[in-house]
Amino acid sequence: MKKILTALILSTSLLAFAQNEGTLRLYLTPPAEAVTIDGELMEFGNSAKLKPGKYFVQAWCPNKAVLDTVIEIKAGEILSFFYRFENNENYISYLEETKAYVKKRNVHVALPVTATAISAGALIFTYFKGKQLNDEADAKYLEYKYAGVDIAEKEAEFNQAQDKYRNYYYAQFVEYAALAVSSYFLYKGIRWLKQNPKPELEKDKNPFKVDQVGFMPNRYGGYGVGLTIALD
Repeated sequence: MKKILTALILSTSLLAFAQNEGTLRLYLTPPAEAVTIDGELMEFGNSAKLKPGKYFVQAWCPNKAVLDTVIEIKAGEILSFFYRFENNENYISYLEETKAYVKKRNVHVALPVTATAISAGALIFTYFKGKQLNDEADAKYLEYKYAGVDIAEKEAEFNQAQDKYRNYYYAQFVEYAALAVSSYFLYKGIRWLKQNPKPELEKDKNPFKVDQVGFMPNRYGGYGVGLTIALD
């Protein structure tokens, strides 16, 4: 009878204790890699049972500013806490440097690459089109050379074909020059690329460090291993 009474008292005490507690649910975006409540590491899940009162909550996510706030829990309350991490100063600087670097890379490399590709494509087209017009002009010349009564007509056709060929012939020199200029700037761009590597993001270290390790009483009357965490 004494054992049953002891068990009943213990069960009643645990029930009263559970009803007195509140529940904190954390919804952090992106998910945190470390969360502490009053300096104690929150190891599993996103919720914790807490006695009524105020708690110091800290959370860390790589490249984000540390969450550092106070949350109050009431008896029987289920408190949902939503928070979106903001970029820390180091990550903001990295993003700005990367943006500036990309702009310079576009000027030094991407622009010359595009210009060189366009110039090379135009030159190839002009070369083969000019060759075709040259063959047509040669054919018109033979027709004009051996023409009979329609010699004036054949001469006009030959001159017209020759004029078309000339336009493409001279255009090739302009495109050769454009290709040479763009290739020169592309060469300089490649050298710039080798001398100016892309900014690298320094690895963000976890700012929390273990302050104390010990055995702590749990809510069921037993003991568990407790970790006390502090900011480095």
